[in-house]
Amino acid sequence: MRLGSSATSARSVGLLSRPNGHRTADRWRALQNYFRLDPADYLLSLTAKYILSELGSPGKSGSFFYFSRDYRYIIKTISHTEHRFLRSILKDYHAHVIANPHTLLSRFYGLHRVKLPRGPKIHFVIMVRRFDRRDPSASDMY
Repeated sequence: MRLGSSATSARSVGLLSRPNGHRTADRWRALQNYFRLDPADYLLSLTAKYILSELGSPGKSGSFFYFSRDYRYIIKTISHTEHRFLRSILKDYHAHVIANPHTLLSRFYGLHRVKLPRGPKIHFVIMVRRFDRRDPSASDMY
């Protein structure tokens, strides 16, 4: 099965490029498997022909937030420093999530970067949209 077109294939938008090494990519894959994330659904949510929905204006950090086309994921732009930091804690994050299945930490599904043709590299993190009204656990109050 081929996903996307030549203009929106996973490789052309940087979703499958793993500039940070095989061990890091393996950890992301392990987390995605642990969270029962279907790679095809993930890719389609992020690379389909529909435009991402922007969530308001940037926050204090200057990051922009977007919803995937099906509203299942939140995409947050991050600085290069934040990108490096998330990469540096990935091993510990992975261990914590596996050891604590009911953790309240955000579920990070991927850390990516896109290089625009005549522009800067844009770093972003993909997170699950935790308070989706379709999610029965979203009504639980703590």
